[in-house]
Amino acid sequence: MDTAIRIADSYIRMLSSVSDDVKLLIINRLSESLLKKEKGKRTSIKDSFGAWKDDRSAEEIIADIRNSRTLGTRYIESFDD
Repeated sequence: MDTAIRIADSYIRMLSSVSDDVKLLIINRLSESLLKKEKGKRTSIKDSFGAWKDDRSAEEIIADIRNSRTLGTRYIESFDD
């Protein structure tokens, strides 16, 4: 935490010579960035990456994948044997 306070103090010293209008603009942008982060916390991992949606059964999907493979002349053995 001490490091964060030192960084914040150095920013305050750096911004002391900036006009009040620029300081308000910085405050506004920082506030907006915090509000965006709060909204982002409510999303689930499914919202971030999407989810597989299909009405087919697992067996039908597996069959489609196997039938669409193009590996040349090689024979693909089944694990069911």
